Amino acid sequence: MCSLQKNLYNNEPGEVLYETMFVWNEFLTRGISNPLKNTLWTVTLVYGFFKQASFSVSGRSFKLLLIARRSRHYEPAKRLIAFHYGV
Repeated sequence: MCSLQKNLYNNEPGEVLYETMFVWNEFLTRGISNPLKNTLWTVTLVYGFFKQASFSVSGRSFKLLLIARRSRHYEPAKRLIAFHYGV
């Protein structure tokens, strides 16, 4: 993941700007992005969760952003546990 300026000006044609392991719709957009050798015409959907919280410490305000990505290649733990116990 890079800054907006780096993404706009320093990418080579055909260069992927994201890790496809975490992209939910990578297979669906492959038919468009591969022939064009460009990902500007597709929307990347990342499967996961994010939460922003504000807090203060010693009178200074902070914002904390938690980003949790899930891989489309691995099952979530709850499915693995249910499979193990025959649920």
